[in-house]
Amino acid sequence: MTKRLSPHDFARLLAIKPGLMVDVQITLDEVPLRFKTEFIGHDSKEIIIIKLPAKVVNEHESALKKGSLGVICRFVLDEVNGEVVAFESQSCFLLSKPFSHIYVAFPDHIQLHSLRSARRAATRIAVQVRSLTHHKSWSALMVDLSWTGCRLALPLQLSRPMSIGDEMAITFDHIEGRALNAQICNIKKTPDEQLFGLKFTDEHDTISAIVNEMFIAL
Repeated sequence: MTKRLSPHDFARLLAIKPGLMVDVQITLDEVPLRFKTEFIGHDSKEIIIIKLPAKVVNEHESALKKGSLGVICRFVLDEVNGEVVAFESQSCFLLSKPFSHIYVAFPDHIQLHSLRSARRAATRIAVQVRSLTHHKSWSALMVDLSWTGCRLALPLQLSRPMSIGDEMAITFDHIEGRALNAQICNIKKTPDEQLFGLKFTDEHDTISAIVNEMFIAL
């Protein structure tokens, strides 16, 4: 299967480092199961080894052992250039020792998406917003995202109006225990909602880790 990959694409797969976070989708009994895990490594430059979370194995062990399964992987390979890699392949076999992991054949081809080719990516992500200035919280919708900030849609009427320069903490419904701090740069009102343009204020590594996780889940 590897011979159909271009040399550059083949090199990209070989560049995957152990521990790299990956978003995995496996089709079980015609139903897609999606979860986040990490790469373990390669075997003979033909197999990619992926760790299976204990929860996934406990809940779907019999379906996982039914043979070759369709697998889709998405991950950020190059944080500097913002390159997301995605590929579809088939599982080869499942091993449970020393921990559960799945062997996936190298794909026929990969898809690349440069996140830095566009200023912002359109999203519809449910988030919780807490004003660090006024100590109030609201539910919001993240409508676009970049490596430096985002735009949030909130109701027109808030219990406490917010202003440019106010500081906020954003938590994500699908990422437990993670938050981004941000500052309001601009506010635009429409007939239905308020749009807040935010600049992230955390350290670069904190921002990159969370934004990477959100981008590969889009």
